[in-house]
Amino acid sequence: MNSNESGIDRQTTTGCSNASGVDRSGANSDLGGTSNSQAQSSLGTKAPLSPQISPWETGPAVVELQELLNAHGFPVKIDGDFGWRTESAVRAFQRQHRLRVDGIVGRETWEALKHDLKPGGRTLHRGHSGADVYELQGLLQVCGVSCPRDGIFGPETEQAVLHFQRRHHLKETGQVDRHTWTMLRAGRPMESPTPQRRWLLGDKKWW
Repeated sequence: MNSNESGIDRQTTTGCSNASGVDRSGANSDLGGTSNSQAQSSLGTKAPLSPQISPWETGPAVVELQELLNAHGFPVKIDGDFGWRTESAVRAFQRQHRLRVDGIVGRETWEALKHDLKPGGRTLHRGHSGADVYELQGLLQVCGVSCPRDGIFGPETEQAVLHFQRRHHLKETGQVDRHTWTMLRAGRPMESPTPQRRWLLGDKKWW
């Protein structure tokens, strides 16, 4: 596979540290250690409200839910259909986080899904919000790319991502996949989400 096929120019895999002249050795630990708490206070009233969704609904909000569940280690199919497997994953997540276990994704469940979230667990794009977006924005700033740091992936963040991808000869999508995360982290690959164990066994089918 050549560099164009993978989306990465092999001559630029050292990441943004050399390109921007910024020493990121301390910045990564600082960002990673405080992003969740800072994002939680920063998102507060700024983040767009996600709609309450219930089992058997379909649509873009269900797609986002399923992406977040996968980022937390629940291997559900991302198809926009809130079926029984997605419901079981929601219930298991609610149980783990001491939320009301009802399978309904309301404000508290959305907040927990987005705030207790490690970077790289999902491909970020415009419209997303959460702790991983907050971390992304911090890394872009460290790399010398101007953007807000509010945990919301809006048009300014999208333009910042496109600028970063252009600078580092990545495929210009405006989306943050594992290639872009790795480049932002100076070549250090992302860790995959830790798979959840026995989560389907903890929920009883009611049909």
